[in-house]
Amino acid sequence: MKKFISVSLVLMLVLTSLLVISTSAAEADSIVHSLLPAEDDTNGKVTVNNCEYTCNADGSVTFTVTGAGASVNVVYAEGATVWAGDAFNVREGAYVVFDYGSADGATLGQSTQAHYTRKDKEANGTVADLWLTSMQTMTNYQKASGDGYGIWSLGDYLVTEKGDAGIFEDNMHRFTSLELYIEGPVGSSVTVYRFYVGTADAVEGLGSVRPEAKEPEVSEPEESEPAVEVEIPEGAINLGRVPVNTSISTGSTTVVSDPAIMHNYNVKWTSCALLRPTENENEYSVVATKWLDGVDTFLFEEAKEGDIVLSVHGDDTVAGSQANKDALTALPAGSIVTLIGYDFEKLTAADDAVVFFVPGTAGTDESEPEASEEPSEEPSEEPSKDESAPVANNSEDESTPASGEETNVIGTGLIIGIVAGVVAVAVIVVVVIVVVKKKK
Repeated sequence: MKKFISVSLVLMLVLTSLLVISTSAAEADSIVHSLLPAEDDTNGKVTVNNCEYTCNADGSVTFTVTGAGASVNVVYAEGATVWAGDAFNVREGAYVVFDYGSADGATLGQSTQAHYTRKDKEANGTVADLWLTSMQTMTNYQKASGDGYGIWSLGDYLVTEKGDAGIFEDNMHRFTSLELYIEGPVGSSVTVYRFYVGTADAVEGLGSVRPEAKEPEVSEPEESEPAVEVEIPEGAINLGRVPVNTSISTGSTTVVSDPAIMHNYNVKWTSCALLRPTENENEYSVVATKWLDGVDTFLFEEAKEGDIVLSVHGDDTVAGSQANKDALTALPAGSIVTLIGYDFEKLTAADDAVVFFVPGTAGTDESEPEASEEPSEEPSEEPSKDESAPVANNSEDESTPASGEETNVIGTGLIIGIVAGVVAVAVIVVVVIVVVKKKK
């Protein structure tokens, strides 16, 4: 009996091993080209910006944010005709599989995109863009979807949407490069378990592996400063807690810590305001606003170091978002936008962070005296009519002396008039005397 049980256990282990091997082999056989970077650049030339990446033993890759605008670029193609990646046949099934997770809130940006060859793009020498946001929102081509994972049928999309216009005669296409964006505070990381184009529309275990959530660091309680009391003016647009450096989705908002990295966050269909810090804490002045209208390469020419960008997307399915977008677009330069609870060095927003502004109002008019100016101790003279009346035209304005000069001219004229009067009287007296003498 013991021998039978032992043999049964061995057989079960063997069968289990064979099942795991066959499943792994089946998935490996279905993978045409991995889109993830390799440690030694064997899968394409890798360039990183404000992040680090580690290739793990299980084939996954972990990306860690080290600064604003964290991104990775992998180039699979060299030149125009030599491709590093294997070609896939779109009519025999071409599925993009992705699976990622984080222990501390980091994520892949919705602007992550893989570029691939397409016939209708040959004329201008470009390649097509496959966006992560498209794969997560175009549900009619999804074979699987969930939180951080999915299978998207690129082959069905090309056959249905592009047909002969987009598909090469031999049906063979290749991925050429990848722009991967990582979103989260400095120090956070996301692990990508799968990211490839394959021939299978089903993958076992997709989305089942996730990193364990990190335990928050326990530190001795410190005397914290009292929370800032937020007084939101009547009629203000209150956007609530706006995340930092996160991709825009339907009816959402984001604050971009640096105008130079706006394109990382899918802001091309949003209204954006360039904000500059003022001397007052938590207050930013509007430098310019722009409705991007589908342009993902726009940058504010007026941007300076320390500026940030507030981006608002409007959609009828999200209550109030259209009104918020329109109100931001209409903000005049000089308007004040208040942001409380933000750290743009660590790229964090506190749980009780808030962003608000009063629509359609500009800041202090530069022509008005500043509040710091103290009134003169001596009473001012009543202004002349010319000072209070509007100037008709430039020529009149140029010929009119300043108020100080006008006072001097009036005093001099009075003296001259008196002297002239005295002289005239003297002349008259002399003439009278002469006439009298002649009569005698």
